[in-house]
Amino acid sequence: MEGSGLHPGTDGMTIEHAKELKVHDFERSQRHQRILTAVADFPLDGNEYYVGLYYTALNIGTPSQKYFVQVDTGSDLLWINCKPCSKCPRESNLKIPLNIYDPQETSTVKNVSCLSSDCKTLATISASSCIDKSCYYGFGYGDGSTTMGYLVEDVLTLATVVSNNTVKNATADIVFGCGFNQTGTSLTSSDRAVDGILGFGRQVLSVVSQLADNDVTTNEFAHCLQGDTGHGGLFVVGDVQEPGLVYTPMLANEFHYNVNLQKIAVGDVTLNIDSSVFASSNDGSGGTIFDSGTTMALFVDKAYFAFYNQLLSVIDVPYITIEDVTCFEYSSRDLTGVFPPVTLIFEGAEMYLKPENYLYRQQVTTSSQWCLAWSPSSSSRLDLSILGDIVLKNKLVVYDNNNGQIGWMDFDCQSVVKVSNGSGSQEVSPNLVNISSGSSHSFAVGLQVFTTFFALASLTYLL
Repeated sequence: MEGSGLHPGTDGMTIEHAKELKVHDFERSQRHQRILTAVADFPLDGNEYYVGLYYTALNIGTPSQKYFVQVDTGSDLLWINCKPCSKCPRESNLKIPLNIYDPQETSTVKNVSCLSSDCKTLATISASSCIDKSCYYGFGYGDGSTTMGYLVEDVLTLATVVSNNTVKNATADIVFGCGFNQTGTSLTSSDRAVDGILGFGRQVLSVVSQLADNDVTTNEFAHCLQGDTGHGGLFVVGDVQEPGLVYTPMLANEFHYNVNLQKIAVGDVTLNIDSSVFASSNDGSGGTIFDSGTTMALFVDKAYFAFYNQLLSVIDVPYITIEDVTCFEYSSRDLTGVFPPVTLIFEGAEMYLKPENYLYRQQVTTSSQWCLAWSPSSSSRLDLSILGDIVLKNKLVVYDNNNGQIGWMDFDCQSVVKVSNGSGSQEVSPNLVNISSGSSHSFAVGLQVFTTFFALASLTYLL
């Protein structure tokens, strides 16, 4: 992973470089023997309702340092704030300690050469260039924020479940972004600030793909995002064995976790929406993706307005619309019988949604309202449907890259989940690993609601 191995000006590999590669391969083989087919547990905190994101903690480098990163299935690259960075936030109102990665302070960091396969892969998901023999990248996100940096390789310390709720540390080398130039409020402000973004997409450079390619874990993971007034949940890499999961195929040859959404039903009424409305186009537009980096949800305009009009026709509650957000004058927390359930009909499976999966509660002076958390995609200048945290919360969602499918079921996110390590099933509990020894789990941000999503890694900019 240190480049081509060609000595400058020759057509062969030097003896010294050959020896380095043999040592590297031996060390990797020993590591694989230790953690082959491991079940990796990542601590999870956050909330779609009060915080607007879910985050985990990663331990990187030697000596190991802790970094808090947003969990994002809508992008691929892991990147963390890195020196020198003048605009990186130094504190967070999430009450978590922030940390800036310093390549000079870790003994196991390696440069990723411009000639490496990782750098060539980067060019398929990001703007990239070669500067001083280092592989630079540039990402733009859907909220207008951007990040720029260069690739490095360092050691990730994993918490692996070796028996039911028994954890053992293991290590794996991963390639990630050293992000030294961030722009945009979401990446530079102390408001809900974290140390970076953990891309868990389906492309080669995502962490889950790297772990699988290195025979550390299987290429399958699951999350259960506890929502509403709770927080945290479960985020685990492994073969989930829970009965009751239903699956829909991932669409082939797509960059994201694209699925085939076919219909939407409001109550007992299936909306008159042609399935072609949800289809992906050759230019990358259209389609439906699962994205934990998006707080709310977006639907292509024809589908959204069919849903919106049908919803208003069956709800006998006064409402107001301000700045394209519709809120209902209803203060009770019990939505049963007042707001209908919604069903998303996919190829081969259906997802049943409660009103809390398309509404959020908003405090207004001395009372409260319930407001629509779904928006037309044109409001974010996009032409695709995105299922964010508001839809995915309180469900066990499985991303099975091995078999090209996504599964889900309603689930108590504080319950144990059965995960196979290849030789037997393990029970993994939520927060089996403490996300922070000093975390009080008391968020200081108050009620936060977002009508646009956080990250969409396909939006890139040129360096």
